[in-house]
Amino acid sequence: MNKQILKVLHYIETHLDDELSINTLAKIAGYSPFYFCKIFKASVGESVMSYALRLKINKASTNIINTKNSIIEIAFDIGFETPNGFNKAFKKVFNMTPTEYRSKHVELLCKYKENRMKQPEIKYRETVYVIYNTKYGAYENSVCTAWDELIWKLDSQNRINILSNSELFGICYSDPETTPENEIRYDAAISCKKEEVDTFIEKGFYVKKIEGGKFATLSYFGKDETNRVWMDLFSWIVENNLSNQCKNIPPFEKYLNWSPEISDEEIIKEIYIPLD
Repeated sequence: MNKQILKVLHYIETHLDDELSINTLAKIAGYSPFYFCKIFKASVGESVMSYALRLKINKASTNIINTKNSIIEIAFDIGFETPNGFNKAFKKVFNMTPTEYRSKHVELLCKYKENRMKQPEIKYRETVYVIYNTKYGAYENSVCTAWDELIWKLDSQNRINILSNSELFGICYSDPETTPENEIRYDAAISCKKEEVDTFIEKGFYVKKIEGGKFATLSYFGKDETNRVWMDLFSWIVENNLSNQCKNIPPFEKYLNWSPEISDEEIIKEIYIPLD
């Protein structure tokens, strides 16, 4: 995927509360509106407005679970002018109304309250620059592919030594329960020094920032525990009245002991959910 389209994806993901127009997005990409629409669909697999709407609905679903805001408030926050329009768009994605979705997930969160693995905590992080590789598809396939490609590229350019002094992250953009498999996005990311950014860009790597700040975190290991731990953390956020602090930034995992010699089941991971 070219850098212009990645730039647009990042803009959409960080401006879901804004009114997004074809002309604005085309200008960011540096294409005419006509060619932008064609190139975006060929690159992402869906139209730009369909992509933006899906992300808005996914954001709304998070707010429905994690806040006590009314359904109407949530609909207005992401740009819907009528509750009816929001209900139709939401049901098209989730096969249930927003009210039904909230009821279902309240029950699910309650179920997990009694099964905590470890107490979550609040942590603060500095902003870091990362080189990254984006892949689309089911997480069980895309995660390995994203990392294999990124590690191979580092090795081919004699930069594999960066791994010894870097943080490794997995940025999870999509809920696999609500996103078509071919549209699920994952970024494999490795921290780099600010002064190395230009060098990595010149060598053909994609570079961006993971913004620092306040995070709700929980660590775990074991592949089979992933879904449970995410639910534990979201349940804890709700219980501690932090729902309204959840930022419109993708959560990520940090891999604490990654090496080529250990299996995924042995990797210790920390989940980070950004908070205001």
